[in-house]
Amino acid sequence: MSRNFKIGASVLLAVLVIGVGGFGWYLQRGVVHDPARVQELAAEIFPVQVPEGLKPEFGTDLFGFRSAFFRGLDEHDRLAFASYPSDTDGKSGAKWEIENQLDLEGEEGWTLVEKGSAEVLINGATHTFAWMTAEDHAQQLYRSMLLRIPGPERSHVFYRRGPAPLATLESFSRLFE
Repeated sequence: MSRNFKIGASVLLAVLVIGVGGFGWYLQRGVVHDPARVQELAAEIFPVQVPEGLKPEFGTDLFGFRSAFFRGLDEHDRLAFASYPSDTDGKSGAKWEIENQLDLEGEEGWTLVEKGSAEVLINGATHTFAWMTAEDHAQQLYRSMLLRIPGPERSHVFYRRGPAPLATLESFSRLFE
């Protein structure tokens, strides 16, 4: 091996190690677990009234995608909302994932009770959201609601699931008051 090859390979390896380390550092900074910072991030994404009993779980601020997640009584009691560049609409795997939350196919032990759509007034504009009520294996009723608001620069998505007595269509609408 020539001396130039060894030097070039060493430089390439150093750049690769620094690049991977820098990318890891960026990802680590982009996932937030501090409750106060999750609250701040949530307020920056969209001003909503988080229902009592839901506590900040984590948030993300990566590659233009910002999200905040709150958790309540159990693993099925949650609120999630996100903001992402509108030019990624239709290309986001996260968008597809959250929309599938309203589909029970493959959910063992869950039975669909009813589903529909309703409207909510936000900043003077009417938006339609999808909802469904399902029963789990223990015969507990849960309600899920999903709202997408496309925008010229940033789009938003809001997802709420929780015990049916707490996660009502009215309580979902109150998020935006």
